[in-house]
Amino acid sequence: MTMSPDLGDIDVDLGERVASGILERDDGRVMWVSHHGTVEEEDLAWESDEGLVTLMLFECGVDRRESWAGVWNGPAPANVEYTGSIADPAEIESFVAPMHPCR
Repeated sequence: MTMSPDLGDIDVDLGERVASGILERDDGRVMWVSHHGTVEEEDLAWESDEGLVTLMLFECGVDRRESWAGVWNGPAPANVEYTGSIADPAEIESFVAPMHPCR
């Protein structure tokens, strides 16, 4: 029998906030915020390089009682506008387009 590791030991170390926004979609809102930082999973002994961390909250339903959260990490670009990075609203919209946890 194969056992998957317990993925309960995730640590997100956030630094400076660089961007945030809200995406309005037919199936709910996606609120997001991006910071400089790292993500670490202790059981797998894995840690991301210093870069950007984007936290996303998918709000579901009219009363928004059901929500789903996600974390996306990636490199920090040299430009301060964050164009093409995981802190770019257009990139976030593209990334979450196929995700519909509220359906």
